Amino acid sequence: MEFRVWAPFAKRVRLVIGDKEGDVEYELVEHDGWWQRDVEEAGPGSDYWYLLDDNDEQRLPDPRSPW
Repeated sequence: MEFRVWAPFAKRVRLVIGDKEGDVEYELVEHDGWWQRDVEEAGPGSDYWYLLDDNDEQRLPDPRSPW
């Protein structure tokens, strides 16, 4: 499943999926602030959060998700 998020001021973007330990590092794909990553272990209905920069405490929801 492909995840994309716009975070133009972030220096690092990571994804936390459900209760899994660890996180998935994103890649900056467009210089206007779009980050992207394909994650095979995630699918429709997966719970996930974003972590920006080095802040491991603040899990952020997907701003584009209606859920």
